[in-house]
Amino acid sequence: PIPFGVRLSYGHAREVSNGEYREHEFGAGLYYFGRDKTRVGVDFEASYQSLDENLSARTLGAMLRVDYYWDANH
Repeated sequence: PIPFGVRLSYGHAREVSNGEYREHEFGAGLYYFGRDKTRVGVDFEASYQSLDENLSARTLGAMLRVDYYWDANH
């Protein structure tokens, strides 16, 4: 098996009442799965919100992940 994983995501939101609000959210991640029940990776998130013709906002975030898994039944 290949010890790498990739995550891609996209989300879209808008007003139900034909308003001006729109939001687009993008995400990506790259992970390495180790032999010792570990996962190390990087996650990125970016979003764009448009409230009306003159007002908008952008965000960008990143996270370094180190996860350790175990089986609680043993």
